[in-house]
Amino acid sequence: MKKLILNTIFLFSFTGLYPQKLSIELSIEWKQEVGLLKDIYQNGCNNSCIPYLSITYRNNSDDSVYFLKPSASERGFPPIMSVIFNLSENKNDTTAESFPNYSGKEYYVYIYNSPDCGKIWEVTSDTNILSQGHTQEQINEELAEVHRLFDRQSDSDIDTLYFNCPSKKEDMEEETLLIKYKSNFIFLKKGEVFTEKYNLIGFYILGGNFEFGIHPDYLHDFIYGEESWDKKQEIWVFKKMPLPEHLNGYKLYSNSFLTNTVSLKVKNHPFFLINQGRKK
Repeated sequence: MKKLILNTIFLFSFTGLYPQKLSIELSIEWKQEVGLLKDIYQNGCNNSCIPYLSITYRNNSDDSVYFLKPSASERGFPPIMSVIFNLSENKNDTTAESFPNYSGKEYYVYIYNSPDCGKIWEVTSDTNILSQGHTQEQINEELAEVHRLFDRQSDSDIDTLYFNCPSKKEDMEEETLLIKYKSNFIFLKKGEVFTEKYNLIGFYILGGNFEFGIHPDYLHDFIYGEESWDKKQEIWVFKKMPLPEHLNGYKLYSNSFLTNTVSLKVKNHPFFLINQGRKK
């Protein structure tokens, strides 16, 4: 029986040639998940190691700092772009066998560090998408659908998950930010380290070669608020709302940070391994 070959390659391409006051480090780890795949594989797949992306925030400064989080999270799953716009009407009828196999294909995963709360990831085979318009690739739809299979809760709160953001001037008051919007920020004391993990089971099921990276590698001192119509430019524009210089005793960090990229390679679709094992 052919073995499923899974490996990760850590590509630590840290930016900058001098110590940074803040680092946001990416890494991959594999965790044993008992029965996680059982419900979506009709032919059975009870035990398996699942990859997770860890985002580790490290405060190297002498200050307690806060900043807008560069990635949102949908109950532990990454916020793939299509999950926001294309909710499946038949998610309970989908099984893992219905997904295509992307093994051997090369992709870059952009973790968009934009100055708003709709922090999304986009998977693309085109590394030039940041400088030009582009069409979203189908693999994003497939990844979003896999994650919905594991999320048994209602999709009705998607707007809350992604867009629970301050949008008006009154939202920027310290008490309001700390009560209603605190989950959008990271707070770190001097020398403190904090890690968030994202379940990459969708990438594991579809297969493929993926490189993850955060873009851009600097943090903003504002957040986008409500849209308004610009008569002169004849376009909709977002209002920039400055973030407080201090929040709950933490100083705003708005500068570049040290970061890296990390790669995940899944060489075989798990369902094909199951079939190969049963035929042997």
